[in-house]
Amino acid sequence: MTETGLGLLAVLINVIIISLIIATPILILIGLMHIYDRYKKGKNKEQKEAQRIIIKNNEAIVKTTSSIKILDEQFRELDYKVLKLKEQKLELEKDLGLVESVEPEDEIIDAIDYKNKTIKELQDLAREMKIKGFSRMKKEKLINILETRTIVWQCKCNYSRKQTQTTT
Repeated sequence: MTETGLGLLAVLINVIIISLIIATPILILIGLMHIYDRYKKGKNKEQKEAQRIIIKNNEAIVKTTSSIKILDEQFRELDYKVLKLKEQKLELEKDLGLVESVEPEDEIIDAIDYKNKTIKELQDLAREMKIKGFSRMKKEKLINILETRTIVWQCKCNYSRKQTQTTT
């Protein structure tokens, strides 16, 4: 080989080495970008799965919450109906002579004018009487329940007093 051939060979080797030096970071960057894309796709799948699970759980919570609201309303209505039935029962017992009529005594609450009380005062009374769900009730319904509870309580007091008097 001649000097010109060796010179051309040296230049060719230098070009190849410089090309490799320049191409290596580019190839590394391309490889890293490919790895990052695969990682990102996998992470997106995990995020989508997590979002799907969260949405599913939220839907279940919303359904449960609405069911609870419906059941709570039904419970309050049934509680009110039970109180009305107890009132009717005590009225019937009173008519049959099993219970004396309500007479004002120290133990018995005098007639309370619930209509002139504020909703806050009514709620405080309901809390004392251990009425459930009173905070969500409208004033009219709260008044009806409080009046019924008061009547039932008064009749129970008279009935228990009568039972005590008959046993002694």
